[in-house]
Amino acid sequence: MTQTIAVQPLISNGRDRLFAPTKFIDGPVHSKALTSLLKQYSARGRTISRAQEMEAMYEAKLKEAETKTLTMEAMGEAKLEALKAECHSKMRKTKQDYKQKMSHKLRERNTTYSKKMENMSAAHNSYKGKVMKSVELWRRALSTKDDKILQLQLQLNLQKERADSEAKDAKHEDQAKVWDLTLRFYEFPAGTCARKIVPTQAHSVPE
Repeated sequence: MTQTIAVQPLISNGRDRLFAPTKFIDGPVHSKALTSLLKQYSARGRTISRAQEMEAMYEAKLKEAETKTLTMEAMGEAKLEALKAECHSKMRKTKQDYKQKMSHKLRERNTTYSKKMENMSAAHNSYKGKVMKSVELWRRALSTKDDKILQLQLQLNLQKERADSEAKDAKHEDQAKVWDLTLRFYEFPAGTCARKIVPTQAHSVPE
């Protein structure tokens, strides 16, 4: 007796799916053929289950990798934040050290400049004192010279006044002598040969 049995072997289509196309086998049904078919189906079922297991393992590993990636990203972000904080602290410390160094240098420069200015002011005051002293001495010398000049002028004025007074006195004496002689001439007796003299300031006294 011949029977026709529809057999659907599992064939992969290249997309991780297995399908069973219909295939007709003509012939007597034997236990060996059924056993081999059952073995094939069971092996292919194990292959399908193994593929599913591998897919599940792959998905689990993928999830684990994603979790690890997220963890590493979080750790990287934490490390990055820590590095940023460390860099900021180092920069602040460097800025503070630089400011301290610059302030120390500025204080030293200011101290040196103030000392130089003090020395220059002291030298200037000393020079000014010397100049003022020399000016005072020069003024004293000038005042002494002026005093001497004034004294000489006074002496000259006194001498001139004395000479003028002496000249006036001599003039008055000469005029008195002239008048005396004139009076004597006019007192001569009549008939004498005396010459009449008119006294003037321009004439000198006759001997």
